[in-house]
Amino acid sequence: MDNELHIREWLSDYALGSLGKDEKGVVEAHLAHCEACQVELHSYQAVMGLLSLAAPEFEPPRTLKQAVLQKALKLPGAVQAGKKQPAPPARLAGFRHWLGGQVPVWGLLPVLLLAVALLTSTMVLWRQNQQYAMNRVSTFMVVDLTAASSASQATGWIVISRDGVSGTLIVEGLPPLAAGHQYQLWLVNGGTRASGAIFSVNSYGYASVWVKSPTPLIKFSSFGITIEPSGGSKGPTGPKVLDGKL
Repeated sequence: MDNELHIREWLSDYALGSLGKDEKGVVEAHLAHCEACQVELHSYQAVMGLLSLAAPEFEPPRTLKQAVLQKALKLPGAVQAGKKQPAPPARLAGFRHWLGGQVPVWGLLPVLLLAVALLTSTMVLWRQNQQYAMNRVSTFMVVDLTAASSASQATGWIVISRDGVSGTLIVEGLPPLAAGHQYQLWLVNGGTRASGAIFSVNSYGYASVWVKSPTPLIKFSSFGITIEPSGGSKGPTGPKVLDGKL
């Protein structure tokens, strides 16, 4: 396999931070002099920044309260029931009431400190994530590509650079084609269609390719991917598998 193609297959894992030390070093050495892979890496990071906001809100389970109590009783310094303890400050009385009065507040101080630390770190990470996503949204434009057939599980994205001129196509779930055929990306503006990329997918249905166009990508109104003979066609001749609008 061509070395550059091999490294490009690692870019998504590199963006996720899941590469081993040796592979990470190889990718970073390549990125130092390959502008195309730098842009493709930024494309992955842009998509991940947007996906990070798509996670649904999580409601803590009702068993959390009892779990905290059980953990607190096992901590060093936790006071067992039946021993006389000094009255807690009024500010902690409400928290003790929420716990049902089962555990002396003094024995829960380590838990309280841990809870404050966790809350603080969570807020910091949330703010960083929000800022990261806002920066990515203002820097890149992402066009979603959806399957033309309801029976297909294929998806894709075109990540357009900040200047609107170039971009990267990322697809997954497309079936590998038989010999003699490839996928072709079409850039559509009114009745005009220009070829943006000709590509094949790996055995997992994944591919990422640089989108080539003499015209800035933001000037196109929609995009489509069709199945064409190897090497591509001058115009769409095969069935459409993915499409999307800017």
